[in-house]
Amino acid sequence: MSFSALDSALTGPLFATAEMRAVFSDRARIGAMLRVEAALARAAARFDLAPEGLAAAIEAIAAGSLDLEKLGAETAVAGVPVIPFVRAVQARLAKDLEPAFHKGATTQDVLDSALVLQMRDALALIASDLRAAIPALAALAREHRATPCVGRTYGQHAAPITFGFKAAAWLTGLADAGAHGRSRRMALDPHRRARQNGDGRGASCLDRGRGGGGAPRAGPRRLLGHAAQAQPGLLDDHPRRPCRRERTCRHLA
Repeated sequence: MSFSALDSALTGPLFATAEMRAVFSDRARIGAMLRVEAALARAAARFDLAPEGLAAAIEAIAAGSLDLEKLGAETAVAGVPVIPFVRAVQARLAKDLEPAFHKGATTQDVLDSALVLQMRDALALIASDLRAAIPALAALAREHRATPCVGRTYGQHAAPITFGFKAAAWLTGLADAGAHGRSRRMALDPHRRARQNGDGRGASCLDRGRGGGGAPRAGPRRLLGHAAQAQPGLLDDHPRRPCRRERTCRHLA
């Protein structure tokens, strides 16, 4: 039985492709969470906060090896999926590695960072579709720039337009989406942006991993191996976006 129109075999394809569903599947989420934990272990090992072999041991665990139904049942009790996820991974690690797994991290650290990885994959899919659709719409608009078409109707016909004009309006919307998506992909570039790493007070999980006070040895921007000069924020330092008319005319030129 379908829970909603989104997971319905009948209406689901209206909302997402099979490729996009795979990006946001439960299995993909587990895989992203494992990648985050491996990155955390690798960063922590550089500062002697985790064993050297922990990251490789995490990477050796396949997302498909974790029992999703069991994780789901335990999530219903724990309230969040990270708690049973951590237990399941710890059960697959060697005894000398298990205590350091997830050390100092929070549920928010893992879930938010994993979601960012999924969003990056999703935006890549959208960009691929836009690269095919935008030139096709531009060609359609040029081909039918003089083809008469009934204008938008609301109970009766509006003033006539050309079908090329209608196609150009569709093109404008996709050009806007493409420009917006590029800025988002730049924001999610692992070499440019920091990821979530810290509690509500802004404390780094690597700082907490040292047992509290003292000068921090690694801040949140270093968690996933980012350059120290990674800039804060998601939307800063982007050049001015051309207006809609400029983008549409560029594709129709």
